[in-house]
Amino acid sequence: MKTNWMKLSALLFAGMFIFAACSSEDDKTKTELLTAQSWKTIHAYMEGADIMEALEECDKDDLSTFFEDGSYQFDEGATKCDPDNPQIFEEGTWSFNADETVMTLVSDGISTEFTLITLNESTLEYSYEDPFFGLEIRVVLAAQ
Repeated sequence: MKTNWMKLSALLFAGMFIFAACSSEDDKTKTELLTAQSWKTIHAYMEGADIMEALEECDKDDLSTFFEDGSYQFDEGATKCDPDNPQIFEEGTWSFNADETVMTLVSDGISTEFTLITLNESTLEYSYEDPFFGLEIRVVLAAQ
């Protein structure tokens, strides 16, 4: 009986250790998730219609990188649409609202708000209203 109790105790202890190890990964803040890697657009929708095919191939490898200091940059990626374009084509600052459901980007004095849909270690998904046409844009990015 004592041997069974020791085996059961060992199994319970191992289970708690595994559970604790898994939960610590899940406890990353949104800032940690966002800034851990660069992001590349894999899907884009306008008013629900897929617009990814409308993008030029040279735009599909662009990278978005967010830094812990609150700055960000958009990079042309491996292929540029125009070789004379700078590699970093936009820089600015980013911040979350109090409950981390909205991210604001500011560049050249222009502020844009993005509503977060998904943010985890592999996916960043957000939506926003196009300022020129008033259409809803939804973008899905994959961690790189």
